[in-house]
Amino acid sequence: MVLALSRYIGYTTGAYNIARIADISSYFTKKSSLYEIELSKIIQKGDSGIKSDYATGVINYCCALGFITRHTQGGRLAKLGVSSLGRAYCYACDRNLEDFKKFLMLYSILRNDGDIYLLLLSIMSDNPSLQGDKLHKKFLSETIKLRNRRIKWLRKVFPNHILRNKVADKILWVQKSLKERIPIKPKMDFARHHSTPRKGWAKEIGHINQHGEISKTGERILKSVVDENEYFWIGPPKECFEKLRIPKDLAKGPYSPVWNILRPNKEPCESTDLFINDVSDYMIKAYPYLRLLNYNQASLESVLPFIYYKESRSGVRLDENELFNRIFSLKRKKFALMSKRSSIFGHYQLRKTD
Repeated sequence: MVLALSRYIGYTTGAYNIARIADISSYFTKKSSLYEIELSKIIQKGDSGIKSDYATGVINYCCALGFITRHTQGGRLAKLGVSSLGRAYCYACDRNLEDFKKFLMLYSILRNDGDIYLLLLSIMSDNPSLQGDKLHKKFLSETIKLRNRRIKWLRKVFPNHILRNKVADKILWVQKSLKERIPIKPKMDFARHHSTPRKGWAKEIGHINQHGEISKTGERILKSVVDENEYFWIGPPKECFEKLRIPKDLAKGPYSPVWNILRPNKEPCESTDLFINDVSDYMIKAYPYLRLLNYNQASLESVLPFIYYKESRSGVRLDENELFNRIFSLKRKKFALMSKRSSIFGHYQLRKTD
């Protein structure tokens, strides 16, 4: 619920060029972890024009977008490692799979920065010629409207102030808005620092062209999240509404997980044979990237992005569990299914072949 109410990245430094941000994960193909100060020096060495503060900003964005993870124990220096999403992205980079790379970047943006990105897309859809101060003013105006609607919704679904405040206390702008009884308005700097880089991201991914006009894929993404002609949010899972006893007429969608927005909105196809060869081929070729560096196994969860990518291109939706069951049944000479203790879907190994 907290993430859904405020799905944006607060950092400002290092936001330009989404591909450069995601590419940071490629530094972990040979090392399982790096200290943050080490990674910062590597980035600066690779691009002499980048200074220490900017390199740190790029790292912050890469973490916030979910391509790498940050671990800090006690007062020790922060250690960074690559996530399963980052591993899939590394494979896509090395194989020059540009569409797959954009698919992974889009997922990470929608999941972690969806409010900013989708609001920007909706503005450009109606006003493709907007740029500079006019774009910033429009973005600020739409952000304020969105926050107003969310505050009103919160008051409706949580009439009990104790429960409402438990949610609000985790989000600063919500907390202040409820306390002051009027939504806290972000400043123009907020609009400037967030809208301009995201417009660049949309161009990189192919959702808007150089003239600011939204593409067909951009329109499709926008339609999948718009409710009553307005973007409200990417909501939490349906189970969350049920546990909080929120009335069905107030349980707004679309619902998490975010992958659902990118996958075909259909019932799973009964036959999984269509993807068996492509997915098993990916599991073999991508294994050196997906494999945990300290263990000879890879998580099946790291295979899911490729399955969802294939679904989005074919328009067919599958049952992931059924697909994995079929692969391990038909390709048992190639794959060994491992423990599920630390993963919903489990892990796999490549069997040795003569």
